[in-house]
Amino acid sequence: MRFFCIMIRRFLIISFKKTLEYRFNLISYFCTNLLLFLLQILFWNIIFKKFNGFYGWKIEQLIMLYSYTKIYYNLNWALSSGTFQFWRSINSGELDVFLTKPVNPNWMIVGLRINFMPLFQLGFEITLMFIVLSFMGYQIDILRFIESLIMICLVVYTMNRIYLALNYTAFWIKQANFVVNILTMINPVIRYPITIYPDNIIKFFTYVLPLVFLATYPTLFTSHSITNEDFFQINKTLVLVAITWTIITAYIWRKGLKNYESGRG
Repeated sequence: MRFFCIMIRRFLIISFKKTLEYRFNLISYFCTNLLLFLLQILFWNIIFKKFNGFYGWKIEQLIMLYSYTKIYYNLNWALSSGTFQFWRSINSGELDVFLTKPVNPNWMIVGLRINFMPLFQLGFEITLMFIVLSFMGYQIDILRFIESLIMICLVVYTMNRIYLALNYTAFWIKQANFVVNILTMINPVIRYPITIYPDNIIKFFTYVLPLVFLATYPTLFTSHSITNEDFFQINKTLVLVAITWTIITAYIWRKGLKNYESGRG
């Protein structure tokens, strides 16, 4: 165990130094996202001036929603880069190398592709959100913000399970690049509050694809639109969804690996 801890520590240090070598890319990310943030503020200002509101949401809440969405993207990008292309490891035979190691191949393949650059961007997004909302006269409750971040981390874990389950289909259908297409498809959905959709769609984004927990509920909680008690109940639902997808993913992995090792994969 000590050996693996040392190896992981060395890997993290190397990855961190590698990220710092691309300073220009990091600076360009900051500038691009600052511009996107300003454009988002301009967009919602135009909407509010023209239509005098957006389904009962305040402009500060929508700015916060956008920020939480970006926080999710960066966390997901940093921790799940290996998950998105796991199917390639199956098709290329790279999985065979990891199966010989005394460590779960899932953690090895995903862990070796941790990306530090989005973590820098994450800090930038959080700082930008606090500065802009403070400039608009809105003070964020730090404790509620931290609790909301914990929810987003659980969403990242749950979505990671879902992406892995989709990638595992490569054990049978060979090409699972449709995972990337699915990721692209959900982008427009989470740009707006999930609560504006019909009830059936909200249920789907609650119990099947838990996108409502990604930014909508964190925003409502941070802006004091829902109580601590309601937020606790919402978190219980998210935990149940996370457990369910963990079980489903583990089952698909065992079935797929059995098929792979039998020579039919």
